[in-house]
Amino acid sequence: MSEQFKGERSPVPEDLEVRKYHDLQEAMSEEEHIMQEIDNVFLNTSNRVEAEKIVFEKWAPLMEEAMKKSGEALKTWLDIIYEAGERERKEIADMEENLNKE
Repeated sequence: MSEQFKGERSPVPEDLEVRKYHDLQEAMSEEEHIMQEIDNVFLNTSNRVEAEKIVFEKWAPLMEEAMKKSGEALKTWLDIIYEAGERERKEIADMEENLNKE
């Protein structure tokens, strides 16, 4: 019988998967917030050149950092999902092997 069915926790607990998904959501929300701020700059600044300058100087570096953070968060979350899938496939294969031995 697999360890999971003996009441033991798997090596990567579900709460880690959930936590990393929330990290991803937070990072994506930050990107969305920055995009809204950029939109506000263009909506509320009559001079297009001045608006572009504000966006370039203030918001572009923040967006670059937010995108980097969300990219890393996505990779981490996808890695955890992949590892969980691999563990589940191994557990199923192990169970099938044990059933075939009986």
